[in-house]
Amino acid sequence: MAVGSAPSALARRFVVVTVSASVAVATVLAGDAGATSRWRVTESVKQQIGGGLANFDGLTAVSPKLAWSVLGHGMGASGAILLRWDGTAWSRQELPEGLAASSVSDLSASSGVNLWLAGQNAEMTRSYVARWDGTAWTSRLLPTGDSVERLLVRSVKDVWYFTLKGKAGHYDGKKWRVHDLGFTAFSAVAAGEKVWAVGGDTDSGVPRASVWNGRKWKKTRVAGEGTLYGVTSSAGRIWTAGMVSGHAALLRWNGKAWKKMKAPQVAVKDLVPDGSGGLWASSWPSYPASQSGIYHFKKGHWSRASIKGMPGSKHPLAVNRLVRIPRTKASLWAVGGHDNGRTDTSALIMKCGS
Repeated sequence: MAVGSAPSALARRFVVVTVSASVAVATVLAGDAGATSRWRVTESVKQQIGGGLANFDGLTAVSPKLAWSVLGHGMGASGAILLRWDGTAWSRQELPEGLAASSVSDLSASSGVNLWLAGQNAEMTRSYVARWDGTAWTSRLLPTGDSVERLLVRSVKDVWYFTLKGKAGHYDGKKWRVHDLGFTAFSAVAAGEKVWAVGGDTDSGVPRASVWNGRKWKKTRVAGEGTLYGVTSSAGRIWTAGMVSGHAALLRWNGKAWKKMKAPQVAVKDLVPDGSGGLWASSWPSYPASQSGIYHFKKGHWSRASIKGMPGSKHPLAVNRLVRIPRTKASLWAVGGHDNGRTDTSALIMKCGS
């Protein structure tokens, strides 16, 4: 995607991928050397069968010794693979036949016994959400004709999903209740008792941001045209980023309205706090390829991170997801790969900090 052109609200690929039982892993280790150079590639997972390439799209972490990632999109036949970090290494976690044959779009967890997946079945006719309770998987089918874009799991009794057609489903531990959000939410974050969701209206092309106050969803006004792709809470403030009116945008909520802040020169895909009042952001793939990757925002200044062990490629790097690692001061995981315009040609796991 060229810088300056807004990715469409449907830019997320829903192409399925074939996976195999064998996962080739190459590990590159590097030392820390400053805020933007602590990033390194820890795993390069090659996943190919029958001409299909797998992409990392989902990532979640609950502690330094427990995280999951999922390969669920790409070009090829249907399938998904779930990888689990145990504090020492990534290994494959078996999925039931139905989930293993599906296309997984996102995952989120609050503990080792509360992991949720969302995706579509092998026939791409029904969407689902599924939960791992530490012993077994259970799943729930969603209404026909819709698909989950994002999951947000806060606890066993507080789970949200957000769909392409603007629905926000909430599980309270006993039953589901579905709310009409009114737009496609591509990102969501919890902030105290509130939940923020951002995205865009596919009909009007207007960026949208709403907040759940515990009783209902309340809209906030975002000026311009475009889509918001990332939202996070850092140092008690809510931040969102995306493409607005043809330009990269970074906005901060001041309690009453969104205030424009200095944005990077690339469109932001994901956004997380850095643990000290700043932000980490991943970019949509852009040209020249040297502009793509991971960016750090601190004291009003953006800098592009150096990622040690990055394999060479003529294609731009697409970092599909960033997550802060709980119970650490400033460590993060990231997943993505080099994007040739149709699919990722590599599947990389990256880490910042210890």
